[in-house]
Amino acid sequence: MRFSLAAFLRMISGIAGCVMVLGCALVPAASGSVFEVSAAGFVGQTSSGPVGIGNRGPNSAFAGVSGTNGVASASFSPATNTLSNNFRASGSLAKSSLDDIVFSGPGATVQTRVTIPFDALLLLSVDELVGFKGLVVKGSAAVDVTSSASMFCGNSCGFNETLNVHWDAPDPFVPIVNNASPGIVYSLDFLGETVQLLKTEEILGDNYVGSNVQQIYFLHGYFDSGRTTVPVGVPILMNFLIASGAQTQSFFVSSAHAVVDGRNTMGFPIGVPVFDLPSGFTVNAPSIGLVNNVIPGDIVPGPSGVPEPSSLLLLVVGLGGLAFIRLARAR
Repeated sequence: MRFSLAAFLRMISGIAGCVMVLGCALVPAASGSVFEVSAAGFVGQTSSGPVGIGNRGPNSAFAGVSGTNGVASASFSPATNTLSNNFRASGSLAKSSLDDIVFSGPGATVQTRVTIPFDALLLLSVDELVGFKGLVVKGSAAVDVTSSASMFCGNSCGFNETLNVHWDAPDPFVPIVNNASPGIVYSLDFLGETVQLLKTEEILGDNYVGSNVQQIYFLHGYFDSGRTTVPVGVPILMNFLIASGAQTQSFFVSSAHAVVDGRNTMGFPIGVPVFDLPSGFTVNAPSIGLVNNVIPGDIVPGPSGVPEPSSLLLLVVGLGGLAFIRLARAR
């Protein structure tokens, strides 16, 4: 199974062309940074300040303070216990377009470097069962994560990098990474696998046995601009984007579960220098609270009430687990 995150997100957010490639022209004057979010089941929002939707749900997005973007998507398709499919899909997107980043200092240009971290937890869980009469049934699931970062300040400086991760189950149960440019440092770490044996009661004259297989991966890394020369006293444009998608399909006595948890995980670091600058130079961006090259540590990159990534994943997995147990008992 192949799930096209780009196609799904176009339906919920209308991103295309220049917006997706993140950075098309030099910004001659700051007109106000823009923060945009979309999530399945919610109306997309665009704001000049921090904005979030679905803050307490598994499908959610946030963009704003410090340029931080975060998304979460989850999908759960319970077994139908009838000879039919149950297909579900969700997606979320968050992006920041920062146009008031201005360097200052004694020269007309300055060499700098910036790194933008990102991370996400990925979970897939599917049932695989076979009946005593030989009928094989499997759930299927897929998750996608897209992370992009760019800086544009003219024809001779800046960067534009994108990382795409796709993961399919049950076959192959291996993540696929593509479009990873040299300016991206990342790791996709396997956190663990659980296998639970399953057995159903008689359904349509047959019993089914098999297992539920669940795997979790952790994606983390950063975008690296490298050493680049930027103008002093002229606003430059930076864009961050993170998007997630989750798709599941159950059939008959099988079920499937998929989660992407990348909340508030992509943006400038807080409480430390953001750009690597020589002595005498600094940088400010009022729209994200960047003052003298530092975003104060008391700025929280997310709306109140948003769970931490790990707690959100445990919440979603726990809810899916409870639903699965109830379905297994019902079978």
